[in-house]
Amino acid sequence: MLILKKINWCLLLALLLLDIINRLIILISIPQCAINFSKVICYLFVIYRFFICAYYLDYVKGKIPRHT
Repeated sequence: MLILKKINWCLLLALLLLDIINRLIILISIPQCAINFSKVICYLFVIYRFFICAYYLDYVKGKIPRHT
């Protein structure tokens, strides 16, 4: 579970960094790049949430062993 938490934080930080880069692109006024980059961030976030939810459901159902 500790590994999952570390992966979770790393992915959240990566998404935050991508969002900051996207806002910088918007400030530099390259709208087409910003729109494409926003889509990429959105897709990455959806994929990330899907994997975390899938892992959590497997954990709750007992498919993944619990280390206490």
